[in-house]
Amino acid sequence: MTITNNVVNRSVVLTDYIPLQVRTEKECREVEYCSFRKSDTSLLELAFDQTDQLVHRITLLLCADYRQTAEEYQLPADCVKGDLLMDSSTDIDTAVFSCVIYSNAVRITVSDLPVCKSVLADNIVWGLSEHSELVSLCLIDETGKASEHCNLELSSNQ
Repeated sequence: MTITNNVVNRSVVLTDYIPLQVRTEKECREVEYCSFRKSDTSLLELAFDQTDQLVHRITLLLCADYRQTAEEYQLPADCVKGDLLMDSSTDIDTAVFSCVIYSNAVRITVSDLPVCKSVLADNIVWGLSEHSELVSLCLIDETGKASEHCNLELSSNQ
């Protein structure tokens, strides 16, 4: 995973049975996937176009370890503007997978590594490790609709 100065706009898509989905307006032509999973209980999928390597769709399908909080998510002070490029498709089995649903954001953590770099791409904050591995991502949604939808769908999956 590498960082680019190009930033794409992503919109929240509220869909039944899918806790969280964010898409770009541009459709992928040559779709590749990077997925993070914890056994059969949690799954995050990043879809990217092989031609430009930008993440065009983020989908949280399952998450067993989640909690809702009334707190507001605060942007990290050291955020740099940019976006994430995916180098290749892969399936990553992870021991850590959790979701915190804030009043204004949904944060998904897929690693216990510390976040060394935060990259702000429009309404997504990518949290990366020292070696540019994905640690977390956070969808910022000031309306709170994504948070409500995510909590509703995850609680109905229990």
